[in-house]
Amino acid sequence: MAHCPDCGSKISSLAEMCPQCGFSLKHTSLLRQKQRARRRKEALKRLIPGFVLLVIGVGLIHLDINVFLSLVLLSLGSLLVLLGFLASIGLELRRIK
Repeated sequence: MAHCPDCGSKISSLAEMCPQCGFSLKHTSLLRQKQRARRRKEALKRLIPGFVLLVIGVGLIHLDINVFLSLVLLSLGSLLVLLGFLASIGLELRRIK
């Protein structure tokens, strides 16, 4: 079983089109473009909040306000930036269900 790159529904790996949305699986260049766009979108969901947390953490350290909170924010921001970077290059951690 595979997943449709357009709608995400499960389809046969031998199918030429998605029965749910009609997306043609023959056009691999379009398929790659959609996968890259989805990857960039996923990366931005992590990168932007990561950078915001990093800036807030650095600001709190600079102002000498609650060093523990600053370190927590810096750690979370660094993790989100790392995950966003990995998603942007196509590597993602598998979620355990």
